[in-house]
Amino acid sequence: TSTFEVIVSTGSFTTTAVTTPTITVSGTLTGLDYFENNGPSQEGTITVNGINLTADITAVSSDFEMSLTSGGTFVSSLSIPQTGGDVSNVTVYVRLKAGLTAATYTENITFDSGAAPQQLVNVSGTVSQDVPQITVGGSVDNLIYFDGNGPSQEDTFGVAGLFLTGDITVTATAPFEVTLTTATGFGTSVAVPFGTGSVVFTDIFV
Repeated sequence: TSTFEVIVSTGSFTTTAVTTPTITVSGTLTGLDYFENNGPSQEGTITVNGINLTADITAVSSDFEMSLTSGGTFVSSLSIPQTGGDVSNVTVYVRLKAGLTAATYTENITFDSGAAPQQLVNVSGTVSQDVPQITVGGSVDNLIYFDGNGPSQEDTFGVAGLFLTGDITVTATAPFEVTLTTATGFGTSVAVPFGTGSVVFTDIFV
């Protein structure tokens, strides 16, 4: 029995280690909003990575603040420690800080570490005026009955309010009537108590 052996050259190759200090930040920051005197905003998150670093990463903001823990202590200047030159998938929590006046706030949060190119993350949030406001949701229709067989069946819509200084008064134009309780208490108007200044969505029966 004969054995044939074929030797195939695979060529040559070399490897080059990447040594450039690099910071990478991923994720988007949205919905960082609140009403005046009701801050801070809810939290948003971004993810930070780094390789070949020679120093910890420092993140700096102005109107926004950051933490490495959800619900933790938030600061405007945050240090993200590196280990052996690396930062691996560190979550940074960001929120619009409390005490700001009504306006839209936009800035770049900066991420620095020694010789690594600086990274900028754009973030924006809005503080809205805490003026009284009422929200109405839903529609009312099909209030039908045959002559002499009224009233009609009920339908509902909802009302809610923020920063109120008094009850919400809902008034119906004749021949319609309203109440806060199904099947009873119908009249030309009804008062929705405002409590401590706000009203959660409340059903109005029509």
